[in-house]
Amino acid sequence: MSLHEQLETNIEVIKGQRHQFLILSFQANIESKVIDVLKELGTTTFNVNLLLANKLKELPISKRKRAVKDILREALNEVKDEIIYFERIEYLFDEELNQDPIKLFEYLSGNKVLLIKWPGDMSGNGLIYATPDHPEYYQVDGYQDHLVVI
Repeated sequence: MSLHEQLETNIEVIKGQRHQFLILSFQANIESKVIDVLKELGTTTFNVNLLLANKLKELPISKRKRAVKDILREALNEVKDEIIYFERIEYLFDEELNQDPIKLFEYLSGNKVLLIKWPGDMSGNGLIYATPDHPEYYQVDGYQDHLVVI
């Protein structure tokens, strides 16, 4: 199965579900191929780190946590595409923002299919970001229906 077919099949499976998001894991050496396929599928790409950094720098630290959902929701509402690709999501793990990235993507995925490039590891049916001794450590299980390894 080609990369295009694999992504298209996974997107069709997730469409119409309550939470329409897929967590993608792939090697850096095929990233350009994945990006090409996503363009063919008509996706808009958001660099989450850049988007949040630009918007949050105007806010006091005490208001940043609550603003994350609104900033990302507003960005989604500004595009017409059905499929949105989120890359560079590491800022979501920052202690300052105090977010649960997967819960955030569940919330955002109501009307559009979200494809999220996972910056950490996948083990079994779980996702891991950072190591247990790191302040940004994050681990969650139970999302096997949303995981796509390319």
